[in-house]
Amino acid sequence: MLICDISPSMHAYTLMLICDISPSMQQGGKQELQRDIAISMAHAALRENNRCGLLIYAQGVEHYLPPSADPQQVQRIAQQLSLTHCTKVRRTCLRPALQFMKQKLPSCLGIILSDFQHNLDELQGVTEATASQKIPAHELVAIQLLSGIEINHQGFRGGQLTIKDVESGQTCSIDLNRWRDYDLLQQQHRQQTAQSLDHSGVSSLLIDVSAGDVQQKINNLFVRRAASRR
Repeated sequence: MLICDISPSMHAYTLMLICDISPSMQQGGKQELQRDIAISMAHAALRENNRCGLLIYAQGVEHYLPPSADPQQVQRIAQQLSLTHCTKVRRTCLRPALQFMKQKLPSCLGIILSDFQHNLDELQGVTEATASQKIPAHELVAIQLLSGIEINHQGFRGGQLTIKDVESGQTCSIDLNRWRDYDLLQQQHRQQTAQSLDHSGVSSLLIDVSAGDVQQKINNLFVRRAASRR
């Protein structure tokens, strides 16, 4: 079990776990790790007597569990993540979830758990109003979850591979002889995602779901964030 420590972030806070359940999250163990991280962070918040809630999104808001400091909240979050499924999505949208969060809560620490396989231009105007503040009312941290094969295709050296977008249903053929070009494009996409989040005032961290240092990376992120504010 992961033991994620977010307490260095602030002394008292309301934690909102913002979880993407679009079809792409069902691939490569991303959904399972998302659940483990969410449960660990909920434990960390409740251990410090802070409230914790859950906001599940795909094309829009799929489910909302209001923040609570009740010790049973961890079980509610785990159960809801196990029960809520999304089979068809025309386009994954984070914006409605963030707007919903801001309407419901005057302030919170929002942790977005997603693979971010969607257009982040939609964040314009939703987060930038708080990005200029030292500690915004709605503080956001994005944890991008990707499977190893989404990060590096070095195992594929030749031939043709047909892939299908699980959300749009569109297919395309990839020449595996050009895997280096494909990996480079994926790297550029990851960099653009990090830049878009940073421009919107959202701290981000990339996690390979197959890596063994997930807990350490997450804990280090919050330690660095706390140190930067001293």
